[in-house]
Amino acid sequence: MADPPAAPIDSTWLRLLSHPTRVAIVRHLLVAGESSPSRLATALSLPLANVSYHVRVLRDAKRLRVVRRVPRRGAIEHRYCLHDAEATAALLRGYGWRDEPGQHLDLSVAEPWERVQRVVRQLRQRREARDITRAELASRLGIRASQLESIERGETDPRSTILAGMAQELGTTLGQLFALTER
Repeated sequence: MADPPAAPIDSTWLRLLSHPTRVAIVRHLLVAGESSPSRLATALSLPLANVSYHVRVLRDAKRLRVVRRVPRRGAIEHRYCLHDAEATAALLRGYGWRDEPGQHLDLSVAEPWERVQRVVRQLRQRREARDITRAELASRLGIRASQLESIERGETDPRSTILAGMAQELGTTLGQLFALTER
């Protein structure tokens, strides 16, 4: 059976979700609806300065918006929500992340090394089966052929954006490939 067509890659979202703090913030906001940096820092057990920085990155990328300003201890607390939570969840499901009834949306981008390597091996097999050279695929991805070779040999830990791009170019999604590694 042929794989369904791959969803187009939203490189901005992938770049934003390449940092685990931003992944945790998005996960929390999908569940909670809205939160302030202070409340996020407490919920995520992270320093407020770090959370504030990543909230600002997401806000500047127009992925978060201020929903309320609340006076709190002589200051104004800004409460944020995802600009479009439904579209965000749908987009992430399109990349293979799933949400199931009674469970939080699984946005894990940090997979154990062995699973990542199994996915990379599957991608290499797909590339070779389609007679696509390393140089050709690397060019499509905007990386050097030597970098792709290093990824395929397991010498380099690939960024999620590169893995997602490889999957799209080879007609699949990361979600499908990671699901295959669970079997």
